[in-house]
Amino acid sequence: MKSESLKKTKITDPITGEEKLNFSRPSIMLKDDVKVIAIHLVRDHEEMRPDLISNLYYGTPDYVDLILKMNGISNPFSLKEGQFLRIPDKAGAERYRKNLKKVSVKPRTQFTDTRRLSKQDEKRKQFLEQRSKMKTNGSSENLPPNMLKSNEKSKVFKDGKIILGSNLNTKGN
Repeated sequence: MKSESLKKTKITDPITGEEKLNFSRPSIMLKDDVKVIAIHLVRDHEEMRPDLISNLYYGTPDYVDLILKMNGISNPFSLKEGQFLRIPDKAGAERYRKNLKKVSVKPRTQFTDTRRLSKQDEKRKQFLEQRSKMKTNGSSENLPPNMLKSNEKSKVFKDGKIILGSNLNTKGN
């Protein structure tokens, strides 16, 4: 099965140079104006096989992502016998396909770029920044607990050993 949603871009770790796959961005975001060309009833041999359905309607298994997105399905293996699927018009859906190489929003940007925030979130961000400045141990960056600050590292190489979570102040370091 060859699908655009399975072709993910690679992210390079700026510190180690290690390449990782980016599974976080969707390849297509369909809108309500995409025409439905058929309603398909999933049969027993098509369970967990959206590639067969794509092949039936488009002549190739390459458009699995169109069918899944049209039906709000994120797990292609969740297809069950008796389920009805809307089959989108391929040409109408293709105009909404994203060029994954052009999109490069870093996770940190979601929390630092105020253009992306609602007014309520922007007020909350300002409140947290002011509160941090008032505390002696206040944070220089207000980020979620699972995100490292700019000056922190997730791993350090020291004396031939790899130390994970090196930014954590724990006993016994």
